Amino acid sequence: MPKRGIFNDVLESGAARLIFQKDEGILMVLIEAQLELDALLEANKDDDLARMYL
Repeated sequence: MPKRGIFNDVLESGAARLIFQKDEGILMVLIEAQLELDALLEANKDDDLARMYL
């Protein structure tokens, strides 16, 4: 089974935020991961895969 990466976790973070919203540490990690992913996608916006998520 392939390893799950942060990309998968961030894509599912809406549900994860609902589950872990009481744990501020986990919520902060999810928010930081989302910000990093947003920046990565923006930097690679010419890439077809990145464009699908913008």
